[in-house]
Amino acid sequence: MSIHKKMGILLLGVMLLNISFVYGGFKDTISHWSRDYIIWGTRDVQLLTGYENRTFQPDNNISRAEFMTLLNKLLEEQQLNGEQHTSNQLKYGDLTEDFWGYDHIASLSNYINYHSKAKLKLGSIFTEAELKLNEPITRYEAALLIRNLVDGSFESDSTFYRDLSTRFKYYNEIMELSYAGIISGYEDGTFRPFRNMTRAESVATIKKTHDYLNNAEEDHPVREEIKMEPEVEPEIEPEIKPEIEPEVEAPVVEDNVVEIDRVTTTKNTELLQIEVRDSIELSPLFTVGANEEDEKFINVVATLEYLSIVDYIPYEERHLYDLTPIDTLWELKNENYHNVLGNNFYLLMYDENLEKERKTELVREAMDYYSNLEGLDVKGMESFFKIANGFVSTDELLEPVQKYLGNVENREAEHTMKMLLAEIYYTSGKYQEALGIYEALVGIQYNDIVVETMIAINYGYIINEVEGPESALVVLEELRNKIQDKNNYYFNQEKVDEYFSRAIESIE
Repeated sequence: MSIHKKMGILLLGVMLLNISFVYGGFKDTISHWSRDYIIWGTRDVQLLTGYENRTFQPDNNISRAEFMTLLNKLLEEQQLNGEQHTSNQLKYGDLTEDFWGYDHIASLSNYINYHSKAKLKLGSIFTEAELKLNEPITRYEAALLIRNLVDGSFESDSTFYRDLSTRFKYYNEIMELSYAGIISGYEDGTFRPFRNMTRAESVATIKKTHDYLNNAEEDHPVREEIKMEPEVEPEIEPEIKPEIEPEVEAPVVEDNVVEIDRVTTTKNTELLQIEVRDSIELSPLFTVGANEEDEKFINVVATLEYLSIVDYIPYEERHLYDLTPIDTLWELKNENYHNVLGNNFYLLMYDENLEKERKTELVREAMDYYSNLEGLDVKGMESFFKIANGFVSTDELLEPVQKYLGNVENREAEHTMKMLLAEIYYTSGKYQEALGIYEALVGIQYNDIVVETMIAINYGYIINEVEGPESALVVLEELRNKIQDKNNYYFNQEKVDEYFSRAIESIE
């Protein structure tokens, strides 16, 4: 991630906070990188849906049938594919007319075979006798399908993927999608064509394809009007990596003003995300250079930071870095390296082969280690707790978060953790406890009026849970009036008004 540029030690001092106020939203996309894309896909254009338990399962794989269904729905939304297909036109042995996605797949095949922008037939992408409908689709297969939809002049740039060469089949087609900004690679400079596509990646890529088609200069033929039925709650349908989170400069605290970075939110009011950046300092726990193991770990961190900036290590600089940083982290772990928090943190961040169960073990191990520390303000714990919140129960998080609040000295870190604690209380149904935290936060002056706006809205959402919509609307109106009286309201008027309007509308 680009935030590593600012990190001088062993833990990242970055915390992304979310307070979840769900109004028909998904419980498992609160802090997911693809959240905005998912809201677009499920609500704005209604191309896909979630599950009955109100989850989206963004990191699950998407099957070939599901992705092709989603892609054909995009064509219909763009009014590009209204033609009827003929029966039995597909020659795959496992695709029969009684298959749930047959019509969508047949329609997509018809479009590809007769209107493809890349002149790629479906049979040149899936070359076997069976389509293997329920197998996960790879990034390579998904990219080739999408390339059939887009046209235009693709201006090349300096993008280079270490695992793709010009000899790779359909290399140009993949790179054209990359130039168009529709699909991208990973922080380590790879494309990973044969990696399975996730539900989150799928909806993000479909959104980028949608935007590209809308911005294309050429006129698209409109065949027939496609009307989408409105959807109130997410429903079950076919199932449907990751992007780099935006970089924000580290804050400075002066006098009684708490500097917190600008907020990022979705267009949906189901929750608000507040990004709080803690200053980066060395902690006594992470004093480095004391022994050979510390030097190894620092070299791993330096390597990962470097890769986050330049994506690959030039040959002439390889002697300066660790060429197998993840292996080194596991080596340190197997040698019982004392920096359990830092080591586990980077494994959780960067080892993409970790299963969820193993990640949970690493989180719990680090939490147990932290619980045995006495009176240390461990810088960077906010980032660890952010990760931990996705793998352990709120009850397990409660005690260590409270302990950290008792030791933290940095004001931004304190506010970060208070918001996380409020989230833990909220998701546990302890609304009064969450309310108590936000009652204090709404009275604090922040350097960014948009941050104050989002905190005010979160406070209103909690009031809605505790006292009902009437009280919440009164509180939000009062807080909006106070914010509109501030001197810097003029420069942020449109954004502030938009956030309040959406919040009030969601409660009414």
